[in-house]
Amino acid sequence: MALGSTWHALRSCRWRRRSAAVAIEQAGRKYVSLAALVELKLASGLTAPDRPRDFDDVIQLIRSNRLGEHFADGLHAYVQPRYRELWGYAQRPTDLPG
Repeated sequence: MALGSTWHALRSCRWRRRSAAVAIEQAGRKYVSLAALVELKLASGLTAPDRPRDFDDVIQLIRSNRLGEHFADGLHAYVQPRYRELWGYAQRPTDLPG
């Protein structure tokens, strides 16, 4: 998919309008907030079919941070349905060590 399509989807995400929530500062360094990272990964996966790894990244973020289904409520409406779908996948047991 064209970069322009991905950029349009990312640009429309709410995190672009609430810049204070995009980054968090820790020990004098700025990091992307978890919500912004999840939104970016979801928007990228939704608009670029050649990037399925982004959806797996979200599943791993859900598992490792023990995010609940309610986490979607704080995300942009464009990505909420896919977050909830991936949250369901993250609840399935895995046989992989980790």
